[in-house]
Amino acid sequence: LKPPTGFNRFRVGPEVHPATRHSDPSAGTMSGLQKSGMETMLHIAKSFRDAIEEAPHRVHLMCQIGGLAVILDGIFGVLNIFAVMDNAIYYVVNVYSVFFGVVTFITETHPENNPHALYENLKSTQKWMHEWAKGLTLLQGRGLFFIFQGAMTIASSSLLSLGLVVGAYMILAGITCISLHIRDSYSRQQTDYIRVGP
Repeated sequence: LKPPTGFNRFRVGPEVHPATRHSDPSAGTMSGLQKSGMETMLHIAKSFRDAIEEAPHRVHLMCQIGGLAVILDGIFGVLNIFAVMDNAIYYVVNVYSVFFGVVTFITETHPENNPHALYENLKSTQKWMHEWAKGLTLLQGRGLFFIFQGAMTIASSSLLSLGLVVGAYMILAGITCISLHIRDSYSRQQTDYIRVGP
């Protein structure tokens, strides 16, 4: 016997044409929210890039603030003397974090961002550090150093702590320095490029 029209032998009830099925209204809403969120993030990234291009010394300020935050976060860990008994390795990491934070704060000192007296007091130490660690005079070297600091800070921090925020901030600062290095390298390549032919 031929089955009645509109019925499928493998399903109970009448067939529904795909065109007549109602789509989930929440899917469109979620798609719109994702698109809006992506546009907002792109706008923030563009504004941040424009601010850096208008005043490059702001990169120094951004990294110097990160260095100060690493110092404070490390000091909180160093003051926790009981951590030596529980887990000595975290205590040692906090001591190194304070040292790295001090290095960052001094090497990122800039006359446009700091009081004149502070800059003059730190200028000789900054010069000595730049001679001792040549990598800190390069954007890519600073970027890798900041990413290392951020990863170390996150690894030594507990869940939902200030260290997670500080570590993420330092990783962002490192990524910013590396992206600026890539942009500058690309710009130099475009400038040095000699076109052959008409």
